[in-house]
Amino acid sequence: MIEIIGFDDQAYKIIIAKLFMVCGAWICVLIAILIDLYFGIQKSKSIGEHTSSEGFRRSIQKFAFYYSMMFFALIFDTLFLPVSISLNIAYILKVAPLFSILCAAGLVLTEAKSVREKADQKLRRKTDRSNREIASGLFDLLKNKDSIIDLINTVKKDESNNTSTD
Repeated sequence: MIEIIGFDDQAYKIIIAKLFMVCGAWICVLIAILIDLYFGIQKSKSIGEHTSSEGFRRSIQKFAFYYSMMFFALIFDTLFLPVSISLNIAYILKVAPLFSILCAAGLVLTEAKSVREKADQKLRRKTDRSNREIASGLFDLLKNKDSIIDLINTVKKDESNNTSTD
């Protein structure tokens, strides 16, 4: 191989091994996202909720967020590459892209937890959010009760004036 910046053959092997591991980590994250998407669709069907573009949009946003995190981990691995090659440390520590592996493991575990969530838990979260919105609306009505009462009285007066003049 052609030598660049004084790397020997072992350095190239380390770089190639790191690239394969990084690609493997990225593929694992992609598979985890696809599995979560599949089970998310199945869960929504089981609770009678139709799939919408909003749900798919969230999946695309998650994909972009996860891969931006993986890219930053790759940058850290790249910055650590010259240090790991030049240090006289164990071969596995030289080869392993630690940041990419840790990031991928965290993302895969997050997706695994998402898949394990039961459909009734997702439905309960939506119901809780709806209840909070209803309670918030009721509190807003209570805050504005005087203006609402005035409006009702005004409408009643207008109706009684209209019926009495007919």
